[in-house]
Formats: sequence, C-alpha cells, structure tokens
Amino acid sequence: MTELTMLSGNTTMDAEFSVTEALIEESVSAGLTKEDREKVIAQLPDVTFIMKNGTEYPHKGRITSLTGVVNAITGSLSCKASFPNPDGHLYSGIQGTVVLPYAESGVIVIPLDAVVRLQDKSLVYMVKADSTATAIDVTTEDVGNGKDCIIRTGLNEGDKIVTIGANNVTEGQKVLF
Repeated sequence: MTELTMLSGNTTMDAEFSVTEALIEESVSAGLTKEDREKVIAQLPDVTFIMKNGTEYPHKGRITSLTGVVNAITGSLSCKASFPNPDGHLYSGIQGTVVLPYAESGVIVIPLDAVVRLQDKSLVYMVKADSTATAIDVTTEDVGNGKDCIIRTGLNEGDKIVTIGANNVTEGQKVLF
C-alpha cells in the first residue's frame, strides 16, 4: 500500500512506494552508474495513483527518486513519485496503489487460470493435433494484474492451450472446442 505525504502548499503530493529488488539487479546487470540512474528515472513513463476504493486519480505522477537502501526483509527498494494536486483532492496519509506501466514485447501472455500449479511445478495443458491434452512444464512470470502471466519457457507462439477448466483436465483427455 502506498501512502502520500504533503509537499509545499498542496500543489504536489509525494507518494512513497516500493519496487522489487529485481529492478536493482537488472540495473547492475546493465552496468548502470548513478548518472545513468538519473537518466533512467527521467525516461520512466508517468505513473498512475489508484485510490483504495479503486478510483483512478485524474493526474499522472512522475517518479522522482529511488532510495539507495534495499529492505532486507521484503527485498524491495523505496521510491518516490510526485503527483500534481491542483484541486487539493489528495491529502497527506491517503493510501492507494502506484501503478508503473511496464511493456515487454515478444512474450507469450496467457490467463493465470490456464496454469496448473502442482507442488513446485507450473503446468499448462497443450492441445495436440488429435485434440488430446498433454501437460507441458512452463516457467511463468507474474505481470501483476492478477489475471495473466508471461510464459518464459515451455510454450511457443501458436500453441493451443486449455484456458478454462485446466485444473480439471487429465493427461490424454479429449478437449472440445
């Protein structure tokens, strides 16, 4: 949950929030320096503030800083985004969620309902040419919307999969379209 803190005369509000440590790992892998980080922050897209009741605040914000300290318990990095507050609708202490848009091309995205979790495995039932289902091990990555995931390994573009009722499918079962 994000909390807003008031800045100078109600014209802007700062939202303090956390991002995953993976963001730092990507930066280190890319060899980013402190100066590069400033450039990256400047190039980040506008962020959206979603209030606790699900209402989207009408003004977009900008990420203004990333702290240099990772929370060892959560593995997250503190960030700050500033939102314009021309009408004074935001108050210090209000809570909500900051949404940072993220786009990735060339990936396969499927509904989470298509993924069957079995102990430490993630499976997807692929439909073969004879209309039977076969379990395929996949590597998934959460996209953060609670509905979809990215498939990193196991499927190829054009593969047909079971997306509804995947938990009720068995190996070799005929699948009707």
